[in-house]
Amino acid sequence: ETNRNMLGQKELEWPEFLRFIELLFLMSTVRVGCSLRAWFEDTETSEFEGAPFRLNKYMSRSRFESIMNALTYTNVSPPLYKDKFFQIRPLVKAWNEHMSTTFLPSWVSCLDESMSPWTSRWTCPGWMFVPRKPHPMGNEYHTIACAVSGILYQMEMVEGRDKPREVPVQHDEQGKTAGLLLRLTVPIWATGKVVVLDSGFCVLKAITELHKVGVYSSALIKKRR
Repeated sequence: ETNRNMLGQKELEWPEFLRFIELLFLMSTVRVGCSLRAWFEDTETSEFEGAPFRLNKYMSRSRFESIMNALTYTNVSPPLYKDKFFQIRPLVKAWNEHMSTTFLPSWVSCLDESMSPWTSRWTCPGWMFVPRKPHPMGNEYHTIACAVSGILYQMEMVEGRDKPREVPVQHDEQGKTAGLLLRLTVPIWATGKVVVLDSGFCVLKAITELHKVGVYSSALIKKRR
């Protein structure tokens, strides 16, 4: 699908695509923001300005920008209703299904919220501001991870007000919290394994529904009047 948008450019092959992804990962490790062009400058690296590395020997700037502009995440056509997440839904679904079939979590998992940092709310559908998080701005995900290895194996984006009503939500009839916990714990159903929850997920109906599908819960309960 990305090659369809290359518009006369050389087609993108799998090894080159992996190199492109690796360069993105390398850029993401630098906390100080710098322009994209700074990574491909011909000047010597400097500790006072520009990017800390020069990537020209791995890929030219024009080629990198061509791939970036043509990058496509799905072959699904836009729906008739307004859905700002239609491009990422198949990606998240495929990742969850892949993790379900290839990763076996330990006896205990932890379910919580994670942030994917993004500073500009105007270029990020579902943008959230959560002050208590180390990265307070960006997309918020509900995630579940193996508490022994620390590996995430299921995730679901918090879409907020941008969520379209036309998109069906599995187990929604059980309630918001119960439905969320059921969706994220599918890989450990009928295993007798434990999921650790914070007080925000400590809802009696949700814990009961998890017990029905063979998942035990350990949750923090806050005392109230």
